[in-house]
Amino acid sequence: IQSNPGRATQEVITDGKNGFLIKNPLDTIEIAHHIEAALVNESLRTRAQKINTTFIKDHYSRSTLQPQIIALYKEVYNKQLS
Repeated sequence: IQSNPGRATQEVITDGKNGFLIKNPLDTIEIAHHIEAALVNESLRTRAQKINTTFIKDHYSRSTLQPQIIALYKEVYNKQLS
């Protein structure tokens, strides 16, 4: 359950599939509804956990990020030499 400032969170969370996006972070009724929906729906939580674990592994694991970060550092370094 996450707010969606600047629509950044929707890049990771698909509302109702692997979490809930809060449309209005000041709406306590909406937030309570999301909490209740998550608590009573075990299959949603199980599915969300599988989706989120796979997403993190595929996009944020060290083995995925390390080559990208090294390439970025090399690019910045080479630009400074030019």
